[in-house]
Amino acid sequence: MKKIAFILVILMLALTSCGKERVEDNSKKELRDKIIYVTGEKKAYTGIFIEKNKNGNKRIETKYKNGVIRESKLYYENNNLWTKVSYKDGKAISMKFYNIKGELISPNKIKDYFKTIEGDKKSFD
Repeated sequence: MKKIAFILVILMLALTSCGKERVEDNSKKELRDKIIYVTGEKKAYTGIFIEKNKNGNKRIETKYKNGVIRESKLYYENNNLWTKVSYKDGKAISMKFYNIKGELISPNKIKDYFKTIEGDKKSFD
């Protein structure tokens, strides 16, 4: 019975610690030899860097694994997703765009979407 309880405790600890990604402010990001680190640390960074806009909402969110970019997201001022880029081995492999309501824009409508916002020189700060 003690063995089962011990195994359950270990399993619960493992499950609760999984899925919690480290999050750091973008100002702590440091590039060394094409690898991303947190300033002052020796181990390549795994986690998320976040940059916020003047309203305190996310502006940019970037995920790294072992110091190499995996995903980046840009947000509108209203905190809805604007762009999502996925990377493999540090190279972009897919890009998705969303309208200001957070709805995915189909690939065949992206060109029209950019024509629409081209004249609307709004800042995303």
